Amino acid sequence: MAPSPAIVADEDRLPFADASFDHIVSAGSLQGVNDLPGALIQLRRVLRPGGQLLALFPGGETLRELRQDLISAEVELTGRAAARIMPMVDAASAPALLQRAGFVSAVSEVESLTLRHAGLLALLADLHGMGEGNYMRERVPLRRDVLAAAAAAFAARADADGKTATTIQVLTVTAWAP
Repeated sequence: MAPSPAIVADEDRLPFADASFDHIVSAGSLQGVNDLPGALIQLRRVLRPGGQLLALFPGGETLRELRQDLISAEVELTGRAAARIMPMVDAASAPALLQRAGFVSAVSEVESLTLRHAGLLALLADLHGMGEGNYMRERVPLRRDVLAAAAAAFAARADADGKTATTIQVLTVTAWAP
């Protein structure tokens, strides 16, 4: 049996006619769109009635420890905190977000994983290697003293082997076009 053709496109600018697809799978690309509600509306628009959306993306608790370390260090040293990690959808909020985009029977599941890194710089290198850097348009440069303080806080939570746990959530959402 020949494999089905695959189509790759930007979720926030879909070049397809209304009701073009029976099934859409988005694995790990929704977190990079500028307008998630708008992208979901676009996905809904190109689904045929009864069509299914299956999407996976990082859940709301992903990189919680990194976020806390950066915010704490920056507030302590500068008196403010800049956006350093993209906003993420909470598993409990995902069905309502899908319903707002016009989907029905929306459900979400979350799987939590724990990754361990030898230090904050190793975690940041992994994120950079995956192409998951900060893709926010307006960025405030990260000061070295803030990075050093965050790295110290990250290291302070390390296990006896010198590695620090980091939470990763994989959020899976499924919904249908009415």
